Amino acid sequence: MDQRAPPGAASGMDLPTFLYHLRRSGLIPEAELQSLLAQIPDSDPNAVAAALVARGKLTRFQAALLLLGKSRGFLLGQYRILDRIGSGGMGTVYKALHVPMDRIVAIKVLKPDRFRVPDAVRWFASEVKAAARLQHPHIVTAYDANEVQGIRFLVMEYVDGPNLDRLVRRLGPLAIEWACTFVAQAALALQYGYERGIIHRDIKPSNLLIANGRQWLRHSPEAPAPVPYVKILDFGLASLTKGASQTAPATTLEERVAAGSLLGTPDYMAPEQARDFDSADVRSDLYSLGCTLFFALTGQPPFPGGTVLEKLVRHATEPAPDVRQWRPEVPAELAHIVSRLLAKNPEERLQTPGELAAALGPWCCSSGAGLSTPVHLTMTTPVGSEPELGAGWDVAHEVPAGSAFPFASDPLLNLREFKQQTRTQQTLVLSLVGAAVVLAVVLLLWFLFRL
Repeated sequence: MDQRAPPGAASGMDLPTFLYHLRRSGLIPEAELQSLLAQIPDSDPNAVAAALVARGKLTRFQAALLLLGKSRGFLLGQYRILDRIGSGGMGTVYKALHVPMDRIVAIKVLKPDRFRVPDAVRWFASEVKAAARLQHPHIVTAYDANEVQGIRFLVMEYVDGPNLDRLVRRLGPLAIEWACTFVAQAALALQYGYERGIIHRDIKPSNLLIANGRQWLRHSPEAPAPVPYVKILDFGLASLTKGASQTAPATTLEERVAAGSLLGTPDYMAPEQARDFDSADVRSDLYSLGCTLFFALTGQPPFPGGTVLEKLVRHATEPAPDVRQWRPEVPAELAHIVSRLLAKNPEERLQTPGELAAALGPWCCSSGAGLSTPVHLTMTTPVGSEPELGAGWDVAHEVPAGSAFPFASDPLLNLREFKQQTRTQQTLVLSLVGAAVVLAVVLLLWFLFRL
């Protein structure tokens, strides 16, 4: 059990003050707390907090806030906040427990400025209701939308794994098979939404969560490898940013950028969406998914660097780069698919996500068998201590920087690259052995001749 003091502990806090904040938080019932304190004969608040964390009564996140003198905000209606997962343009995401059902969920607490426009609350309710109807294996399920004491929040399925952006930035470009499998799975989810009249409008690597990702990277060699798969986050909710827009609409791209009313993510935004958010359709999502596939294969978006406005101008005017400049081994047919997805004119792109999923099939795991339920792969990674998933969880916890993976331990190693490297090494070894044999024969003949 983890006996370390939680991070951020206040060195000047005494035990009575810590217990005051703990009781005020409502995290542990008084009778249970008294029983626990009888088992922890220590006057150091850091040691008491660590002991409560070790017994599973507090999370490290909760203990750290209590030691900093925070006693409010741990309960949100029927939900107990366990950890902070991250934050973004729409709000902050927490890991939480739905107390009545004893179910772990993710809660997105929305920023108040999302509801600045008078109609935003009504519009938000309509969008959330539509998103909640989406039940698909590759879409994060929405459970609830609520408001408690003026705090509006969404309750979603909790996905135990990193997002695609974090995975690639930590481990580098994915193997072609996995990049295509993840993007094809996302395409199937987009097709499902498209058939029900819902588009995403903010497809990007950080909105593609890799379910089973942590277990995939860390499973024991003796156990079957859990299969990772994509779940799209924030489906149908990107338009909530309308609530933060100015009441007097900006008319030019420059004005929207200056006003901060641009809707979407510049590195992955289709040109037509940058010009007019309401004109975006499913082909705009396909452009964003093409940028995401480019990122998964190369480790960078198609037009990296520059200001927000410069990125958008490049998306609208510059030819899409060839993915093979960074990954020469990408097949020409796959490079052509990426190029079509990044076409400036929506008419020149693939027209539906289902069409994209089918086109990527030949490069997916087991020739497309992994689109809905990827085939089992025997892959292993080193096993060691693992932190609690939550605030700051990163693949860096799972795979230390600079680690050198053997083939069987790296689930992202490109199989064809490995085979080519192996053949090259074998050829080199055989050449050295042959040269050594020839040299030995020459020396033997020279020695016999001298006799």
